[in-house]
Amino acid sequence: MANQYVLGVDFGTTGTKSVIYDLKGNEIGQCYFNTPTTYPRPGWYAQDPADVIEKSFLSVKGAIANAGVNPEDIIGVSFTHICTSFVPVDKDGNFLYHILLWCDTRGAEMFPYIRECWEKAGIDEKIDYEMTGFPLGALPTLSKVLWFRKHHPDLWEKTDKIVGMHAMLCKAFTGENYYDDKPGIAYSKIADATKFEFNPDWAKMYDLDLSLYPKRVDTGTFCGRIPKDVAEKTGLKEGTPVYAGAGDQRCACTGLGVVQDGMMSLCVGTAGVAHAYCSRPVRHKGGRIQILGHCVPGAWQIEANSSSAASSVEWFKDHFCQLESANAKLMGTSVFDAMTELASRSPVGSKGLLYTAWMAGADCPRFNYDCRGTFTGLTFAHGKSDMIRAVMEGVALEIKSMIIGIEETIEQNVNLIRVTGGGAKSDFWIQIMADVFNKQMETIKCPEATSLGAAMCAAVGHGVYKDLKEAAANMVQVDKRYEPIPKNVEIYAELFDLYNRFYEATTTDFFPGLNKFQNERV
Repeated sequence: MANQYVLGVDFGTTGTKSVIYDLKGNEIGQCYFNTPTTYPRPGWYAQDPADVIEKSFLSVKGAIANAGVNPEDIIGVSFTHICTSFVPVDKDGNFLYHILLWCDTRGAEMFPYIRECWEKAGIDEKIDYEMTGFPLGALPTLSKVLWFRKHHPDLWEKTDKIVGMHAMLCKAFTGENYYDDKPGIAYSKIADATKFEFNPDWAKMYDLDLSLYPKRVDTGTFCGRIPKDVAEKTGLKEGTPVYAGAGDQRCACTGLGVVQDGMMSLCVGTAGVAHAYCSRPVRHKGGRIQILGHCVPGAWQIEANSSSAASSVEWFKDHFCQLESANAKLMGTSVFDAMTELASRSPVGSKGLLYTAWMAGADCPRFNYDCRGTFTGLTFAHGKSDMIRAVMEGVALEIKSMIIGIEETIEQNVNLIRVTGGGAKSDFWIQIMADVFNKQMETIKCPEATSLGAAMCAAVGHGVYKDLKEAAANMVQVDKRYEPIPKNVEIYAELFDLYNRFYEATTTDFFPGLNKFQNERV
């Protein structure tokens, strides 16, 4: 296996990054290019597909140069990408519109139409969830596709394919077919989330032709080879094989080595996103947890998310830590290290100060967008240290609600959580989470779990490893382990009870009234 490498191309919301790994999961070199997002109207998020492809090519070329490897030693390429995004193309492969990104909410206007379709078909939201594994919302591509059809009928007539980001990259790199990833098929909201197949009845319900959707393939599937023109643009060797990858959170879960029951990945970034591996098909009894495919063919990934994770700490920094920010800039140190040092001065439980991490409403599993972020229990005894720690604890308490929702869905306890994202850089915060969750937590040595997951798909596709479980055993290296501290677990259990009681006490009257005031008066 000496001098052999795999390449993961990662198209994210803000840019595209290519990372080269050896067959033990060690990063050899990488390169990143920004891909700008435009905002044509409030709630609209768009990117130029041609720019994304060009930057992806450039990032590969830069990664090869930075790694200093011989392109002939790169044995496979795979992709990971933002999900629930698409671009329409005509029969000649020309882009007809910009990419409608995952965070684009323009499709929300189609919800009444979707419910009308349900009513005509004799189904309700529960039946739809049982089939698709996805609650109704603006995140799945369905509402965005229906919006495009409604508002651009002329372009819709020319549309030959509704191309997801994996299919777009696959076509660009191989010049051959559009292959989309099977694990992400549930995002279409017209598929059977148990069989990972499109459901013709669900497509018919919305008058959608399934021929518009590219073929879905398992991770590691051979998709083609690098042609001469792409080789010239990327620096890859002509003929290098390309294998199917998957969406960002699926590859991140795999890149963290979460490939068996009882394991969960947790990304503590701007948002908090949790994914549990599950070897059998399940559904949440309340229809509030998202069911997707895992990179491991025939396995499932159970998803929950909160939009106010590390962004809560960022918000507090921006508004209350100007002095710490200035000192850190002057000294060339991290302001977050300074904030962590302050937070460590506060005792477990922040002297009874409770932060509710609902800055953008309460997400999964509550889905109550009247809720707002609060500091509750402030006294003259509290200071900045307590407030910073309370924010960290509040984010962890909210994520615990997600974990409980996932455990209820899979009907088993999660024993081990592997964490990534900006929050994974803080030993102090991870220990808080381990104590709040009462779970063992680990970090891995590779800081780029998403692209590593894609590279693992390439390694399996090329036959280096028989499957992703074997790839994880060889390519995912654990860095640190955090055990819950019993005395802290007890305190946080009491605080979590208060957190839930506060929610119950405020959601009937107070938060709806406050939200109404903000909408009308602010």
